[in-house]
Amino acid sequence: VKIDLLRSALLDAQSKPGESERDFRIRLADVARERRDQERAKIEARYAPKLQQLEERERRALAKVETEKQQASAKQMDTVISVGATVLGALFGRRKLSVSTLSRAASSAKSASRTIKETRDIGLAEESVEVLRTQRAALEAEVQNALAELVGKFDPATEVLETLSVKPRKADVEVRRVVLAWVPDASG
Repeated sequence: VKIDLLRSALLDAQSKPGESERDFRIRLADVARERRDQERAKIEARYAPKLQQLEERERRALAKVETEKQQASAKQMDTVISVGATVLGALFGRRKLSVSTLSRAASSAKSASRTIKETRDIGLAEESVEVLRTQRAALEAEVQNALAELVGKFDPATEVLETLSVKPRKADVEVRRVVLAWVPDASG
């Protein structure tokens, strides 16, 4: 007498003697859920340091943007004051064009040039933040794709099960009880 068992190659499990295919697939669903959770934990552990690193770099880049904005604001204020003082000095000073007035005008022009540089620095810092956000979004998408593959990979409902025919061997047969029954003969 041989016994037919079902085997899942994907989950490396086989049915118990007498277990229906439906019951076996239900049991496989539990095993698949456990495996999927283990794989999910591995994937999240693999990507967690990279995500944390990108988030930290993004945080520092945002801080740099704020610093650059503050510096640019201060430079703009200095430039406005310098230009204003130069114009007022030229208009209301005792001497209309003097060396000091020309020197202040040159200094104001340099200050305006530094203000433009600070404004450019803000743009570069903001671009850096955007690049980091793009990298983080790409990495998060990669994680989501890896997790989505897990769902399809461990689906016992669609898995084709193998049928194993097992023949008992003498070594596998175990006699547990021998029973002797006596029935009285009614004829005599």
